[in-house]
Amino acid sequence: MLPEPAPIRELDGRAQGVLSDELLTAAEPVVLRGLASSWPMVAKAHSSQ
Repeated sequence: MLPEPAPIRELDGRAQGVLSDELLTAAEPVVLRGLASSWPMVAKAHSSQ
């Protein structure tokens, strides 16, 4: 049986300044929730459902 994975840090990707140098050079993964939510292709996909 595999060990339970460690939790991944999550940040609000829509927050101003979230892509700091510290985050971009970090050695662990991070989820940026909502980062692409305002992109035209993403908005179109959400409206087509």
